[in-house]
Amino acid sequence: MSVPVTGVEDLDDARALLDADTSGLLRGAASAGALVRATAAAVAEGALDALDGHAPRSVVVAGGSGSARLAGDLVAAASAASSGIPVLATHTVPRWVGPLDVLVVLADDAGDSVLAEEVGRAARRGAEVVLGCPEDGPLAAAGGSRTLRLPPRVPVPAGMSFPRHVAVAAAVLATLVGPGQPAGNLEVLADALDAEAGRDRAANDVFGNPAKRLAVRMSGHGCVLAGAGAPGTVVAEHAAVALLRHAGIVAAAVSLSDALAAPAHPGSVGHDQRAGLFHDPQLDGPLVGTPRRVLVLATAEDHARAQARTQALDDVEVLTATEVGEPGLPGAGALTELLVLGLRLETAAVYLGLLR
Repeated sequence: MSVPVTGVEDLDDARALLDADTSGLLRGAASAGALVRATAAAVAEGALDALDGHAPRSVVVAGGSGSARLAGDLVAAASAASSGIPVLATHTVPRWVGPLDVLVVLADDAGDSVLAEEVGRAARRGAEVVLGCPEDGPLAAAGGSRTLRLPPRVPVPAGMSFPRHVAVAAAVLATLVGPGQPAGNLEVLADALDAEAGRDRAANDVFGNPAKRLAVRMSGHGCVLAGAGAPGTVVAEHAAVALLRHAGIVAAAVSLSDALAAPAHPGSVGHDQRAGLFHDPQLDGPLVGTPRRVLVLATAEDHARAQARTQALDDVEVLTATEVGEPGLPGAGALTELLVLGLRLETAAVYLGLLR
């Protein structure tokens, strides 16, 4: 009989962690690179060849909900400064989408009849449509034979398809504009995610496992996840969803500006902040509420600026894909760095959930 994991000291018990992971969440998180590689393989097989040479008025990325919605927001935010084509992230398909536009649909539910109706309307108006959704259901059939399809090839637990959705949208942009787009080289992105998954595997102890170290730092704290830029804020939201979904932990996801504007000593219901001046934990027990820790998600380029902006915060840490003393990610851009950081946070959320 396996021994249950009950506290952060058990993070080094790989066997107990794996036994507790009855839903296969650790394996699902570690499949991030495989999700991206499968999309790259479909593109190499010609799934997007019909878009070669196309110069659309806009690229509309419609992600209905969940990780699909966040993936669209991330790709739009990351490409804002580099794409010569306007990229719009939406939750529904705008009625104006037509023959001058490319519509990318990201979804986990191929039975979404509302989105299917919107896709059918856009296809009838002459839009180029790329479907990144499962193959069965009304959404997969929407748009008819002209629709280009990039369905999932690697099964993962519900809520863990964020990297695949990002890869689909990034592949479309790279086909239309060129490989210089964010995460345009999906093989580089897949390699970076595989390397991170290798560092985060259960067999690695806390000292050698960045996801476990992050889980230790988040345990027992109220966490604020802040993005140093717009793309980082989207990944912070993804991480907050992962913490809630996998560990039942509520964390705020905000921009760095909002985190800096928050009160330095937040109150909690029934707690007088002045009591902290005279509080003796040995005599009085713990204070009501938990201390707040701000984790800032930044790229290597943003790291120094984020460090300077957060000097006034009491408990803050600036997170980047490569930790101090580690080599950088060869050939990786900002989007790849943030996806690696997102994978680390999601894996940390799984570890925290296994400790419950």
